[in-house]
Amino acid sequence: MICKNTLTLKQQQTPPLSSCEVLELLVNVRAYMVRLAVLYRPPSSSKTGKPIVTFVEEFHQCVDSRVTMSGRFIIMGDFNFHYERVELCDIKRLRNLLHSLNLEQHIQQPTHIHGHCLDLVISRSEELHVSSVDIHPPFISDHSVITLQIPGKQGKTSKKKISYRKVDSIDVSALRQDLAASSFVTFPTDDVEELAAQYQNYLREVLDHHAPLIQKTITDRSVTPWFTDECKELKSKKRKAERESRSDKSTIRL
Repeated sequence: MICKNTLTLKQQQTPPLSSCEVLELLVNVRAYMVRLAVLYRPPSSSKTGKPIVTFVEEFHQCVDSRVTMSGRFIIMGDFNFHYERVELCDIKRLRNLLHSLNLEQHIQQPTHIHGHCLDLVISRSEELHVSSVDIHPPFISDHSVITLQIPGKQGKTSKKKISYRKVDSIDVSALRQDLAASSFVTFPTDDVEELAAQYQNYLREVLDHHAPLIQKTITDRSVTPWFTDECKELKSKKRKAERESRSDKSTIRL
């Protein structure tokens, strides 16, 4: 990874992967954040190579874990398999995976001297505008040089005010004492409406004392508008099912 010293880079931790090497960086250009990952996968035929199915599983976990992370995600590098061979089961599995994760693959031409597409550039659909993708003829290496452009300027962001309370920092013992000494406990009124008002007003006073309302202005960054609460719940269920499947030794995996 070579870049100008005017860029602000911060290397990120990546999950342990047995089938490939990944260098992941957060690139900050004028407050525009890009999560850039450079990948190299050894060929399956090499001594350190793993089957494509192993790579697809690890790639799925790696990309899936970055759905809610900051930065517009883009991953590129030498994947070392024939992406244009859509009839192969492993390639079809990878293509279906990219589609399910809302990822777009931008290289559609051969990148190797033998006419295969081995090098890929992948980003989230509609999140990062990748343009001017050019495949240059191989010169020093047997792989082509790929050049492309991504935006270097962030669009307009909106501000919004939020209100919250630090309820986790409440002293439970002190809260119980204040509630026990409250007027609706020690001197409750006989009128139902007055009792309800007494109850509501005192509880608000106690809450404001132990966890005062805090207001804050934040920048609204909806980088993954498609990742809804429903998606989050389904993702949690999927991970639970995967853990149960791994622990069940009688499960037959195809």
